[in-house]
This record gives sequence, structure tokens and C-alpha cells, in this order.
Amino acid sequence: MIKTHIRRMDNILEFRGISPTIDPEARVHPLAVIIGDVHISRGAMVWPKVIVRGEGGPVEIGERSLLLDGCVVDGLNRGATVAGDVIISPKSVVYGADVPGDCLLGPRSILLEGSVPGRGSVICADTVLPKSYICPDHSWVEGYPPTVKRSVSEKDLEDLKDQRETLRSRFDEHGSWLGLDAQGGL
Repeated sequence: MIKTHIRRMDNILEFRGISPTIDPEARVHPLAVIIGDVHISRGAMVWPKVIVRGEGGPVEIGERSLLLDGCVVDGLNRGATVAGDVIISPKSVVYGADVPGDCLLGPRSILLEGSVPGRGSVICADTVLPKSYICPDHSWVEGYPPTVKRSVSEKDLEDLKDQRETLRSRFDEHGSWLGLDAQGGL
């Protein structure tokens, strides 16, 4: 049997005297790493192997946002903001970019410095938003170079809301079998 000794604070790291701040109602998995000038808001969930780096610029994670397995949010030199009710899918990367509310970043999507998807947009799997790229609100964006394929419908937005609730339940279920408390600590 393999024994692990993971303590909650082993993954929450100070950088240059600045420690992350995590709302008591946010949940951070003990296998995520949070570094430096990072604020995680109420109801946000950070899944295993996520890295949030606030070493070069501040990072804000909004209320009820979900950062899924293995994604990276890096403030670079300008900072990064993930607004409320955002889903960042596995292995996606946000480098010094801002993500408005109600967005979905599909698996392996990449947002480079200064890029901004529109509010309520879907950035499909493997899509790259280049530096300083800005797309309209409620856009369904695919590929590289990125192309707006259609507008996000009300049904799409409802489906995203349902997906967020399913993922929140799944995180809670994982937490119970890992022996995590409400904040993700052991």
C-alpha cells in the first residue's frame, strides 16, 4: 500500500512575501498548486494537478468557476482574470489573458497574453487565441487561427449551467472518498 502525506498548505505557496488568498467557501484539491498573488473566490473549485501562478502578475479566479484537471492559469507580467461561472477544461492554458463570465474553454485550448474571449463564449477544444485577440460576446470559436463559427444559443448556455452543476457534484463526490473537508484539505 502506498501512503501519501499531503497537507493542505503544502500546495499553497508564498512568492516574494505574497500568499494566495482562498475564500473559505472555495475548494482547492490538495494536488493543485497555487502560487503567489492569487485570489480564489467563493464557490470556485480547483481540481487535481491545476497550477495557478501569480508570480509575475495577480490572478483572480471568480465565484463558482471550475478549473479542471491539469489546466494552467498564469498571470505572466500583466495578470489574469477568470470571471465567475467559467469552466476551464483539462489541459487548457490561460497565459496573461482574461476570461469573462459564463465562458467554457474546451480541452487543450490556449489563451495567450491579452486575449479575451467574449462573455458567454465557447472556445472549442484545441483552439488557440493569439496574443491580444478579442472575440465578440456569445461566440462559438474554433481552431487556429480562431474562427467564430456561430453564436452561442440560450440552450448552449443552459447546457453549460447543467455541466457546471454536474462537475460541482463530481468534485464533492471525489472529496468525500479522498477524505477532504469542504475546502479540499485533509
